[in-house]
Amino acid sequence: MLTATPHHRGGRITQAPEHEALASAVDRRPPRQEDRTRSTCQPIAGAVLSCEWTAATDHPTVHIRHHVAEALHALGFAQDRIDDVVLAASELAANATEHAEGPYRLLLHNAGPTYLLECHDHSSTLPPVDPRPAPPTHDSPLSEPDADALLTQLGERGRGLAMLSHLSNGRLSAQTTPTGKKVLVTLIRDARKA
Repeated sequence: MLTATPHHRGGRITQAPEHEALASAVDRRPPRQEDRTRSTCQPIAGAVLSCEWTAATDHPTVHIRHHVAEALHALGFAQDRIDDVVLAASELAANATEHAEGPYRLLLHNAGPTYLLECHDHSSTLPPVDPRPAPPTHDSPLSEPDADALLTQLGERGRGLAMLSHLSNGRLSAQTTPTGKKVLVTLIRDARKA
């Protein structure tokens, strides 16, 4: 069973001191050669689950989806909420892997009626916390095939943060850290109470 006790301070979830020390050590530690192509997911102090991976890891989102679903199922989540949290975790992991430098870490915290997903990477560039698709700009006219390709790409990409914001009812934020940034998504355990 994948469980751990969250550390609460003043009604807010915070990292337990031992978790802060571990997070700091993980941030500074270069990945070992054998760690570069695999992901690890396990419970740690202060979190229900911690998943780590690098840019060289094959299909990290597959492993993350599996382990997050398994942890939430063990905690008694309804399947529709498991699907939402798994989707949010997968999107956070995919965004970090695509847009930032690793190694990466995703944490799942239990805070009573809410669950916090926290994704760390080594880029200090913050994503927009109020994600709206940017209108396309053109310096020169596009040929028809180029315009079709652009419209296809815009239709398939750039929706991840908006989806995270929707799943979390706007509870999406990003903060810089000493080693990069973390993106946080807070999800209500029972969406009907949101």
